[in-house]
Amino acid sequence: MKNHFLFTVLVLPLTLGAVVLMATSYCVPEPWRSLFVNLAAGLAGSVITVFYIEKIIRRNEQHEWTKVKEHVGRQVNILANATTSSVRLALGLDVPMPPNVAEVLADPRKFRPLMLELIERQLLPGISGLSQMKQDDWRIFANNMIGCVRC
Repeated sequence: MKNHFLFTVLVLPLTLGAVVLMATSYCVPEPWRSLFVNLAAGLAGSVITVFYIEKIIRRNEQHEWTKVKEHVGRQVNILANATTSSVRLALGLDVPMPPNVAEVLADPRKFRPLMLELIERQLLPGISGLSQMKQDDWRIFANNMIGCVRC
């Protein structure tokens, strides 16, 4: 919900209504005075409730988007790994593994730079080998790429 909408449609009218009722309560006799004070308190409570509920809704939305970002990040890593592996296998390139390979594979922050380094230092210079691939190599490459898309 936009802050402008929240202010103009809810907060401002409810606050003005509470102020008018509170001011009017000083000018009317007792049975009406208590009613107006209670109505003003109800409107002020509504403003507080709106802000509280808005805060809860925003926190839930942020939590949902955090889950979405994590899921998309994992899927992008899987796709990058599968695509890079397919190209590497098609070109017949060997990949030197770091000594702490298990630690790198478990941590996406460490895995992403490793993948980028592999792409920049080995795959891109090896692209010229695509012109030397045979038909069977292209078939394997195509099947691997189809598998990447299905991930």
